[in-house]
Amino acid sequence: MKKHLYRILFMIILAVFCAFSTACSEKKDPVPDTAVTASPTQDEKDDPHVTSYVVDNSQVFRISYYTVDPSGKIKNAVSLITDTTKITPKLVLGFFIDSLEDESFDLKINDVTVTDDLCVIDFDDSIHDIASMGKKVEDAVLDAAAQSVLDNIEEVEGVGFSINGAA
Repeated sequence: MKKHLYRILFMIILAVFCAFSTACSEKKDPVPDTAVTASPTQDEKDDPHVTSYVVDNSQVFRISYYTVDPSGKIKNAVSLITDTTKITPKLVLGFFIDSLEDESFDLKINDVTVTDDLCVIDFDDSIHDIASMGKKVEDAVLDAAAQSVLDNIEEVEGVGFSINGAA
């Protein structure tokens, strides 16, 4: 009797597992071969964070930059831009800041200026929170920001940092 009860219990558990695994797997529609092209407004073109329109694949390019994980490890990251998007230090650093937010860093940039061949990144007081996470993390964040700009902006040969306008 006990043996028969174990078999029934095993069959019930197996049936529940099969039903659960079938219900959890969802079928996704394949992506169509041709993308629908919408006409973005000028504001959408200028804002790298707007994703409300679809662009024909022939107009999309990758921009590579760096990000940092909470342990202070620098990682490569990629975002997509259209061929009409002008690559500026502000654009690159916008992607950089967004990637840090994904890693739970709260960092803000007041301003980015380029004079001659030097790009100056002006942070607000939130950089002190990054510094309190340790020298390794702080160095990684500053290095990733600088390298992101240097790798993408040809006319920039150096990067400096300031906090609220003070060197």
